[in-house]
Amino acid sequence: MQARWWLPRWTSPLPSRFYTTVIASRTDDAESGASTLHLDLGAPGTPTHRLVVQTAAVNFHRELSVAGSNDQTNWTPLAGGIAIYAFETPKFTGHNLEIPYPENAFRYLRVVIENRDDPPLPVAAVSAVGLARKLIFEAEPGAEYSLYYGNAEARPAAYDFARVLSYLDTDDLPAANLGPQAANPHFVLPPIHRRYECRGVLKG
Repeated sequence: MQARWWLPRWTSPLPSRFYTTVIASRTDDAESGASTLHLDLGAPGTPTHRLVVQTAAVNFHRELSVAGSNDQTNWTPLAGGIAIYAFETPKFTGHNLEIPYPENAFRYLRVVIENRDDPPLPVAAVSAVGLARKLIFEAEPGAEYSLYYGNAEARPAAYDFARVLSYLDTDDLPAANLGPQAANPHFVLPPIHRRYECRGVLKG
């Protein structure tokens, strides 16, 4: 039996991008009737807002929850009470293998499947879905440009180009290739301010 793979039925103004996740671990707890899957996207910073489950099972209904983390210790709840299902009967055929949640950039996602008294749901793979974003800028022929990133406190840039962009056709723009990653030679760590509390006094 082959695993079923259904593409999401939802639409978005921006195209979607599918990211392969690694099922780093799976635990099936017979006492609680739950299966826990830990998914790894490989690195933090990939914005996703939906999971798509690939399974060979049919005629099932499962509720599940999703949480995200960057250290696999502190978990942030993302969604709960979401149902996935697949039915193939003479009276009804339908499916929903999508798990929506608020957009985030966690590296690790934890999915808990409530099997209750049914056998654990077989899961062949899980893909994460995010919006395919474009970085568009004005470029001069033959010029070289540098892309700086990693400063969480940087303010958003404000250019006239942002307002002109909505009147441009950006589907067939030439694509730029990224060169090798390099450290920013002008980056300086901000000073660390520490507060000390003196509990005694030395007298000479």
